[in-house]
Amino acid sequence: MKTALTLAGCITLGLPCFGQESVPVQWVLTASAESGSPVAPGSEVSAQLDARIEPGWHIYSLHEEPGGPTAMKIGVPAGSPFAISGDVDAPRPESAADPGFGIVTRFYTSKVRLSVPLRSTRKGAGTVTVDVEYQACNRETCLRPAVEHLTAPVTKTERQR
Repeated sequence: MKTALTLAGCITLGLPCFGQESVPVQWVLTASAESGSPVAPGSEVSAQLDARIEPGWHIYSLHEEPGGPTAMKIGVPAGSPFAISGDVDAPRPESAADPGFGIVTRFYTSKVRLSVPLRSTRKGAGTVTVDVEYQACNRETCLRPAVEHLTAPVTKTERQR
């Protein structure tokens, strides 16, 4: 009876139960192209990934040493109408000795914006999907690596003159 009441309370209140992990990182994807939507094959699209990280937490950078935390990985799913067309532009991460891993790690706190260059691979591509694999940690614990599947419409931007 007590288990049923606890479960009902968790469902009603939206609380994490039975070992569920909190999510200390919220991701938002936006995408834009000069040509607008739908995007012609070969068109360049600029995708922006914004992460808001709860106080006390951090996520690891795109480059980490072997034996350390899971480095962030950014990709597009198989069959996507877009392909990554260059290097992801990321700000310089913080770095510090990480006693949990016994090495110096590179990480972001608070917020981070990454720019992902994309190229359309087929006609009519008006929606971008980007996958982000990342690991979040705080002083006490590291969460399992997670993958976020983010989708955004391609919006039109005006040409710079």
